[in-house]
Amino acid sequence: MNETTKEEPGRLVELRLWGEVGVFLDGQRVSPKTDKEQRLLACLLLFKGNKADRKTVTKWVWGEHPPPSASDDLSKYMTALRKTLAKVELDKALVIEPGTCQLAVPEDLVDVHRFQRLVDESRSAKLWEEARLLDQALRVSEGIPLAGLGGQSAENHRVGLREARFAAHLRSLRLGVELGRHGAQIPELARLFDASRDHAVITCLTMRAYHLAGRKQDALATHKRHVDHRKENGLDPAKAVQDMHMSILNDDDSLRPQVDRGEQPPPTDPTPAVDTHLILVLRPENDDPESLRPLLDVAFDRPDLEVRCDDDRLVCVVPADVQHATVIGPWLDRLAHRLDQRVVAGVATGDEWHADELADSEFARRVLDTARTKNLVVAVSHDLYKSASEHSDATAYRKDESVDDGWVRVPGYSTAPKPAAERPKRRHQPPARPRGNSTMVFNERSRIGRQIIGDTFHYGGAASDDR
Repeated sequence: MNETTKEEPGRLVELRLWGEVGVFLDGQRVSPKTDKEQRLLACLLLFKGNKADRKTVTKWVWGEHPPPSASDDLSKYMTALRKTLAKVELDKALVIEPGTCQLAVPEDLVDVHRFQRLVDESRSAKLWEEARLLDQALRVSEGIPLAGLGGQSAENHRVGLREARFAAHLRSLRLGVELGRHGAQIPELARLFDASRDHAVITCLTMRAYHLAGRKQDALATHKRHVDHRKENGLDPAKAVQDMHMSILNDDDSLRPQVDRGEQPPPTDPTPAVDTHLILVLRPENDDPESLRPLLDVAFDRPDLEVRCDDDRLVCVVPADVQHATVIGPWLDRLAHRLDQRVVAGVATGDEWHADELADSEFARRVLDTARTKNLVVAVSHDLYKSASEHSDATAYRKDESVDDGWVRVPGYSTAPKPAAERPKRRHQPPARPRGNSTMVFNERSRIGRQIIGDTFHYGGAASDDR
């Protein structure tokens, strides 16, 4: 549920405890910004609309040893918080009574409560719906919970929130394997296994994903690393891991994905019904696309990707068997975590020109300017946006005002922030779209010492690279 203000209908209000703690309007932080005010907001939100006694709130804000002025200071912070909430017309939700205070806002405005609702709903859902709900929950809960807040109260809740998200993450990875998406899960499973070789569930999932991907030796090597790690610590291998090892050696039929054993996707599943591949164009701001190639190998883990470097962009042709939602969701999310430079990703179905236009979107770059702590903005065509809205959370996207049918999102944001003020245009624009019969388009970027006759041929409406 999205609460909207009366004066500005349609604007999205969020109260975040994952990542930056604060009140957000259309993806932009309204406030509070001081540590004490953030602690106050976090405490009241974690009470889920119930009354909190002032002693508990005081302990949240100052810890075990509050100053003599704590009572007066807390009243000042309450007044400041009410002013903050007034900016999104939620000031009446703050109720202050003798000895208690209460912040009764709709739970779905609070990322932590929305996360828990999605996780709870997923437990009784069928396989595909369970995966969709968990995907939404993980998108809502990106970042460090209660980031930057000190104090034992905040730390205790931070530990609990991390554990809850980790459990949801493991369930999501297991579902990915059960739904036949084992190849897409391998990079994250391998990362988790490297950090937790003692963890039986992670080890089993990693071994199984490798096995299903035809990488039996990697599966057996994972088992050996687990066994060696346990022996170093004076422990026997986990029984579940030993059982998985035997199943792999015997090529047990029970290892097959659940979807191959009768579970069918719902009619709204975003897998394309026809043989259509995605075109992904990446434009880094440092104009060195070749530096992105090693990151794709790790983030996407698909050796059959067709990747080529074309002047200031990297072009990827994604195999048709990969679900569109996987590319514009988990693949690009993993890439975002590995980037150390700013990149615009344009994604379209079978149309390189349109993907290039999206990657060159001025609107997308200005959205990324607003998201100062992020390095990736994803711009997708309208058909992919519709597919994404069926598979996950449509509120993560914002309409691209510079491309007719484009939509943008920033991995790590539950809704794309508003674009920053206009900035100078790039030194070139994508070439005009060819129309009509066979046409040659010159790129107008030739440099001395590099001979290019023409880089795009057009045959009756379909463009392809043929230098």
